Amino acid sequence: MLGEWLALTGTASARLPYRLLTAIAEPRSAGFAEPAEDPFGWLAAERAALVAAVRQAAETGADELAWRLADAARDLFYQRDHTDEYLTVHRIAGVACERSRDALGTAVMSYGLACQAGIGDLDVARCLALAEQAAAAFAELGQELAEVDARVLAASLHRRAGDHAVSRHALEDCIVLAARVGNAPAEAAAWRSLGILNREQQRLGEALRCFTAALDLAREHRIPDVDAFAYRGQGVIHRELGDFAAAETAFEAALERYRRLGQAAGQGTALIDLGQLHMRRGDRRAGVALRQALAIFEREGLSSDHAIALRALGEWCLADGDPAAAVTHLQGSLRIWRVLREPWGTALCLSALGTAHQAAGDPDAARAAWRAARDRYREVGNDSEADRMTELIG
Repeated sequence: MLGEWLALTGTASARLPYRLLTAIAEPRSAGFAEPAEDPFGWLAAERAALVAAVRQAAETGADELAWRLADAARDLFYQRDHTDEYLTVHRIAGVACERSRDALGTAVMSYGLACQAGIGDLDVARCLALAEQAAAAFAELGQELAEVDARVLAASLHRRAGDHAVSRHALEDCIVLAARVGNAPAEAAAWRSLGILNREQQRLGEALRCFTAALDLAREHRIPDVDAFAYRGQGVIHRELGDFAAAETAFEAALERYRRLGQAAGQGTALIDLGQLHMRRGDRRAGVALRQALAIFEREGLSSDHAIALRALGEWCLADGDPAAAVTHLQGSLRIWRVLREPWGTALCLSALGTAHQAAGDPDAARAAWRAARDRYREVGNDSEADRMTELIG
């Protein structure tokens, strides 16, 4: 019976538009699984049973079956924002693999958990360690494509941890390695992350070049998640360069792609982008878009996207003449960033919080926030923003 669950789940997962990890070779199925014409329709009916199957496999000592089920279910859960189920099956199967000293299963489960950095108790430092452990295990086990996936993830987490020099070097290496071994999704993901890094360091031309490279690969190899994100990245750069029409076109393209994928979280991030663009234009549609985004992420609980939505809504409240509400939203965002320990998000939030405190008539709190923001900007290598904080402090 559990073997049939693996066959059914694997068949459903094979029909998905993309995967977070290169498929790991597995034993031949018994051939009794019927193709899932609608993988997400199948998931809606079998979600709880699938979690129960992973748990049963682990409890009965079928450890390899447990992790292969969790591996097959990972992208089904991820692409429909079923975070609780995603984390549950990875943790159950991960414990089983550690118990039986199954190195490949442990690596696959560690990688899956690392993909959820910034969710709940999975802070960036912990997930970075998991990704690096997975990369080392994949290398030792000869899983070359999976190794590159894990190395790209680890390099991206170094950026989120504020280690931008390490991240840049690692991402540049990953781009070369991914192209050499033929892992186009990993290559595109590395270009995407390098674009984010350049954006954080205010290297806007370089960032646009990276996002364009990611988009070209995504189109060529039909990688829809990178395709949607690359449009977002291009939109952010166009917005920062003042080309609002091009930014709106890119953000709308990203939002439409996330809608096609059925990903609520992706739609939420694109709504934040649009809301911030409308804010720059003084367009009241900003508040509508940002509140829609916040509603999406409040359902998911603690996450970096939730923190971003709160910050953006706080900035809109400030622009709309309500500094007290702005301070409330920004303080909520800052609490999440401090739990996640991500310096870039923390810097942006502190900068906005200082401005909100100043508008609310509390210059001492404003200067304290700007001083803390300056330290975080220095940490990520954005000296121009750090210098701007110094000017604001006076």
